[in-house]
Amino acid sequence: MKVSGNPLDKGAFMNGTGRKRKESSEEENYRLFFENSSDAIFFTSPDGKIYKCNNAATKLFGYTEEELCSGGRQTIQDNSDPHLQEALYQREKTGEFSGVLTYIKKNGSRFPGAVQSKYYKLKDGTVRTCTSVRDLTHIMKTEEQIAYQSMIVDNVSDAIYSIDSNTIATSWNKSAEKLYGWKAKEVIGKNLAEVLRSELTVKGREELYKTLNETGEAIIESIHYTKGDKKLIIEAHLISIKNGNGEITGYLTVNRDITTRKQMEEQLRHEKERLGILADLVSVFAKVTYDYNESLNYTVKKLAVDLGDQCVIRLVNEKGDRLIERAFWHREKECQEYLLEMFSANRYNFNESYSGETIKSAKPLLIPVVTNMSHMKSEFLGYVEKYGLSSLLFVPIEADSKILGTISMYRNKPGNPFNLDDQLFLQNVAGKIGFAITKAKLFNDNLAEISERKLAEEKIKSALKEKEVLIRELYHRTKNNMQVIYSLLGLKGATVEDEHTRTILEDMGNRIQTIALVHQKLYQSKNLSRIDLKEYITDLTKLIMESYSSSEKNVKLSLDLESATVLIDTAIPCGLIINELISNSFKHAFPNGREGEIKVHLSRHEQDVIELRISDNGIGIPESVNLLDGDTLGIQLFRNIAEEQLNGEVHFNYKDGVSYTIKFKDVLYEERV
Repeated sequence: MKVSGNPLDKGAFMNGTGRKRKESSEEENYRLFFENSSDAIFFTSPDGKIYKCNNAATKLFGYTEEELCSGGRQTIQDNSDPHLQEALYQREKTGEFSGVLTYIKKNGSRFPGAVQSKYYKLKDGTVRTCTSVRDLTHIMKTEEQIAYQSMIVDNVSDAIYSIDSNTIATSWNKSAEKLYGWKAKEVIGKNLAEVLRSELTVKGREELYKTLNETGEAIIESIHYTKGDKKLIIEAHLISIKNGNGEITGYLTVNRDITTRKQMEEQLRHEKERLGILADLVSVFAKVTYDYNESLNYTVKKLAVDLGDQCVIRLVNEKGDRLIERAFWHREKECQEYLLEMFSANRYNFNESYSGETIKSAKPLLIPVVTNMSHMKSEFLGYVEKYGLSSLLFVPIEADSKILGTISMYRNKPGNPFNLDDQLFLQNVAGKIGFAITKAKLFNDNLAEISERKLAEEKIKSALKEKEVLIRELYHRTKNNMQVIYSLLGLKGATVEDEHTRTILEDMGNRIQTIALVHQKLYQSKNLSRIDLKEYITDLTKLIMESYSSSEKNVKLSLDLESATVLIDTAIPCGLIINELISNSFKHAFPNGREGEIKVHLSRHEQDVIELRISDNGIGIPESVNLLDGDTLGIQLFRNIAEEQLNGEVHFNYKDGVSYTIKFKDVLYEERV
């Protein structure tokens, strides 16, 4: 690096020829220059020993003069500097050196120094050197910064250029060359507004420069064209450039290509709009029950307004050979009235329309630009001649692998043809329509099935009610008939003088009354098959007590009953057992008016086991007597009922009276009502 402002004039010191000293006034000037120089000056030997240095040297390196003289050149010289040996070699060969070397301050920091070093001789011929060092840190940083800034400007992805107040280009970076296609030499000196063909209006340009003059910067979006005539959407950031007097002399512009971003934003906006339409339609289709026509009318109106000029939904008739317009809409009222008149008079078969072609192929039909009218009927050609037709899109409506019809879109004016995105969107809508139609059909089928089922249920309920009435009537009549038999036995017993015969008739009457009570409970119950044993036993024992109340007033009855609902086939045997055993206790356990107690216990155990125990604290039975071998009618009846009808286990206990225990399950019979 060449450094201007040489601190040591060639005549400032003695050269190697031993020139005589000049006059004292000139010597004083050299001294003043040495002491007041802004550069560090050293007088040294060729091997680096320092003899003297100025104040600038001590200030630059941070050492005192004594420290510098003691340490020598090694104290401040960076020995790792690759240029050091070359500099020493050059000075030795030529007697002088000028260049840049690295130095080290006392604090350890390194800096680049501009060096001028030269040999001279003393009077005695001794060779000395005079060396000046100037700190280049600030200068190199400035130059590096300028180079760095230049590198940034040339390597940023944004196009950066500057223009004067007349929009004449004054600079043009590499990114601008890449973006627009023009080299800097093709642009600089030309009017950029004309080169880039900016679509900014005159009014917009005036407002832009007004903002720049007021605030110093502005951000706008504009349309530019490249050298290859490609259209770009540009986001431009303009900054005013001012001179020392504060006057605007030009503008720095940073341009960013946002074409892709804008296209993506437009695509996102478009997709969001489509999703909104689809969500709206889904909400409508979700409400469909038995009638889908209202949802179809809403769909065609929505699509005609938001997607195209006209939308038509055609469905296949029941025979499957013709198409029927079920819903259609045009955004223009006049066109809508024309279509209403045209569609009301026509039904198309599959060979007369694009819709028929779509149904036969089961694939979408996209005609971006209409050129062939051969598929169109004469009535529709009249519509085309009057209102125009530029683009068509047909999509099959399908559900459960069956084609139900088509949904078609029409655009009248050219310039905005249907595309694949429109087709995919319409296919999505068609799927929702197919779902709605299928849902309505399923709803109607289910409604019909439900109606038939409800009618059948009503018939069954009516039959069951009639059966229930008949069964209750049967129970009631059975109970009444048994009551009649009981009364007849009672009348007959009153006329019989033989005590044994009278007793037999009374026992028979009690058994009949026991059975009659079951039927009474059944016709009074909500359940015609089951009765609660607890309630039944309570009423039955009350009747038995009443029949023996006149003769056995000193006998008490104690009940310990849990609720246990059983079938009629189980209740009757239980009632007969209770009647027989309690009657036996009244007859035999308490002779001669003896006081005592009869207990009836009923409980339900695990695995649906029911335990029935009848006991008394009467005179008991001798242990030598085995009740199981008894041949009386009562004991035989008890055993037959307990073991055969109830399939139960029978246990006896003769301690402190007699105790009968029967354990059985209510599983032998099935519910019949």
